[in-house]
Amino acid sequence: MSDFTAIITAPFFIRALIGGLAAAWLTATLGVHVVMRRNSLFGEAISHAALAGVALGLWLQIDPLATTLLVAVLVGVTLPYIEKNRRLPLDNWLGSLLPTAMGLGVILLALRPGYQPDLVSYLFGSILTISQIKLYWLLGLAAVTLWLTYRYRQGLLLVSFDETLAKVSGAPVRRLQILFNVLLAIAVTAGIQVVGAVLVNTLLIVPAAIVRLWASNTRQMFRWTPLVASLLVVGGLLISAAANIPSGPTVAVLGGIILLLSNWLRPSV
Repeated sequence: MSDFTAIITAPFFIRALIGGLAAAWLTATLGVHVVMRRNSLFGEAISHAALAGVALGLWLQIDPLATTLLVAVLVGVTLPYIEKNRRLPLDNWLGSLLPTAMGLGVILLALRPGYQPDLVSYLFGSILTISQIKLYWLLGLAAVTLWLTYRYRQGLLLVSFDETLAKVSGAPVRRLQILFNVLLAIAVTAGIQVVGAVLVNTLLIVPAAIVRLWASNTRQMFRWTPLVASLLVVGGLLISAAANIPSGPTVAVLGGIILLLSNWLRPSV
């Protein structure tokens, strides 16, 4: 018990908790829009492409968080143009982008001379090793992105609810789509720091899916989804500290269990 207390009161654990909560609120808020749009592959595509950004940062010997964010935003901006000019269904493009981007990232990391980083930490998260500078990065990204989401909440919500209605009402749908994809890219980058590129949907989709089973309206989803995501992060970190197991996969498994229990316990309408 004393070892557990020492771990959860250590500076590295406090940094992980603060960073994890910031990422949870950010990803969960954007995740409500993703669930409403029924397009979870967008987040997956951006997260897998972000691995190439990690490799680029290591090659250039700069903070991988910066290059990950750059690549994620570029992918997010490019996706609407692919969607508009595609000759294949969008899910075909996204499904093809997932392995291609991840494969490119792995190849770049393998060809990098000198010390080879621990690839597992990028794939499955390493929030317990977050530095003070990276924590400031996360807090800044979360603050700016949440403010922009709130600032344009009506337009974003309208596009997520019904894109056709948004066009008829005169909303700048294309610009709102690009804005949403950029915000989603930032959220995914934050989520990668907690659960990694492979498990990022744990924070992006699972909390919103859990709340959707219980919520009766959209306002409740936006109100409760960040809280559920925060509970997953805190619970996962505490369990991983107590059991000495990886934190990212622990958060993912906890989210999956709660989702299954919610689906089972929720009364049929």
